[in-house]
Amino acid sequence: MGERKEKVASVLKKIASSFIQKNSINGVLVTVTKVTVSDDLKNSTVFINVFPEDREKKTLEDLKKMEKELRWYAKSHLSMKFLPSFEFEIDCGTKNEQRINELLGKV
Repeated sequence: MGERKEKVASVLKKIASSFIQKNSINGVLVTVTKVTVSDDLKNSTVFINVFPEDREKKTLEDLKKMEKELRWYAKSHLSMKFLPSFEFEIDCGTKNEQRINELLGKV
């Protein structure tokens, strides 16, 4: 990843985390694990973890409904020619890592 993309991804991660914290969903802990940005900086994917896990689907739906609000929030905190769109996804990599560690602990 290029230096500019890394900087933009880092800033977007902070902005998304701040936005989610200010618009907290009752009884759910949402953690932004990483943000990826397309080469043209027009699209971004925000990877999240949700606790408790049984509320992942509902939380993801709620966040997708707030995408427009997040764009406005980002616009007030970011100065870019093109403001990236936001897409939310559950970070399965962290879950897989935890599962592997559990299995290795049993061996």
